[in-house]
Amino acid sequence: MLTFDETVQFSEEYLAAQGISLMESVFFDIETTGFRAGSSHLYLIGAAYRSENGWTIRQFFARRPQEEAELLRAFSSFLKPFSVLIHFNGDRFDIPYLREKYEQYAIPDPLAGLVSVDLYHDFRPLKKRLSLTHMNQKSLERYIGLDREDQYDGGTLINVYRNYCRYEKEDDLKLLLLHNLEDVKGMLSLPSFYAYLHLFDCDVKTLRAASEDVPGSAGRKDAVIHFEPGCSLPSPLSAGNAIARIQIKGSEGLLRLPVLSCVMYYFFPDPANYYYLPEEDRAVHKSVGAYVDREHRRQAVAQTCYVKKSGCFLPQASPVFSPSFRREYDDPVQWVQEELVLEADTEQLREYLRGFLNLLF
Repeated sequence: MLTFDETVQFSEEYLAAQGISLMESVFFDIETTGFRAGSSHLYLIGAAYRSENGWTIRQFFARRPQEEAELLRAFSSFLKPFSVLIHFNGDRFDIPYLREKYEQYAIPDPLAGLVSVDLYHDFRPLKKRLSLTHMNQKSLERYIGLDREDQYDGGTLINVYRNYCRYEKEDDLKLLLLHNLEDVKGMLSLPSFYAYLHLFDCDVKTLRAASEDVPGSAGRKDAVIHFEPGCSLPSPLSAGNAIARIQIKGSEGLLRLPVLSCVMYYFFPDPANYYYLPEEDRAVHKSVGAYVDREHRRQAVAQTCYVKKSGCFLPQASPVFSPSFRREYDDPVQWVQEELVLEADTEQLREYLRGFLNLLF
């Protein structure tokens, strides 16, 4: 059996933000000749951990199937200082495979009692929100701009391993080690996706609302919510529609909203209790309308049960501020007076922003 060590770079902020102990954590990935432990061989384990020199990836390589038990024992000894296993979809494959192998050789299971952190499971909710076509590790790596030197997949390398067992060619060994090394290196980049989870949970700070001129317009203004994500995003994110646009780059975020200066309508929710006054073009409660002559009032219906308000308005994606107005009865967008948003406290702005994050992503 052979072991190889390589020092690598790792940004610790994302795991630290999850409250995961860096000194007690190990990332790992395995390479096998098949999916079923009973009819295939384990030949390579790559594990990344915090060492005296920073972060190190250690690779345990079985030169032939007969060294499988030795590899398992070496990995078992290696795991003793750690309490957290971090992996990508390992709950479904890597961990069950290893446990079956340990049982097969009557070696005590070193994984028992360790905390399992499955990055695939944690990041699966991001597929729709980030418009990801696939959720495999390489797709996530590409999303944040990582490129690989390795161009192989695990299935293709099975024959490479068999050839190595037969001829022990150095080039074959390099291909096998490179694939596993880049799997583990790529996995070290994935905790940055926790930044998106924090963002969509509206874990943001330095919220500030302001009215700003629209560049290139004739005096038109937008309302802009400035915010800072709790963790810097590894790749820029933007989305928009007719009423809002969000742009986030690194640790700077903007929610830009149109300001409408017009007449809006507030529709009362219970028209049965209102009269509509055609001459005044508004509705009044029956307790007041009872004093209006019958010829100047009529029973309100949903479309006429309103009062009007002139001013500057902003859209809202969820009912944070009240009252909410509409441009007309069938308007799907709720609007609120601009000053309510510009003068809101931090928690109100957070919920206001959360509504647009949920709407746009």
